[in-house]
Amino acid sequence: MRLQAPQQRDITLVLRRALNEKQILILSNIDGDGSITCLLGYLSEKWNIPLSTLKLNARALRSMNLIEYANSQACVTPAGRLVLRMILGDMNVK
Repeated sequence: MRLQAPQQRDITLVLRRALNEKQILILSNIDGDGSITCLLGYLSEKWNIPLSTLKLNARALRSMNLIEYANSQACVTPAGRLVLRMILGDMNVK
């Protein structure tokens, strides 16, 4: 399904309201190479956000099936990649 520019803008607005800034921060920083614990610790220090807040938001992303994480690796799901591309406004990102 191909979206027209106005439709894409509308969906992007909905997604930006559905996800908060911290969730977008987590989603856009997962690279698939490290654990969720390391990533959240890094983001907590860099952005001065309480680690507990980031953990809560990571759990919310996982419950929405936008990210997956196990003991040693965190990754963005295909649905998460689509949502992130739409939020960032770049439908060409893979």
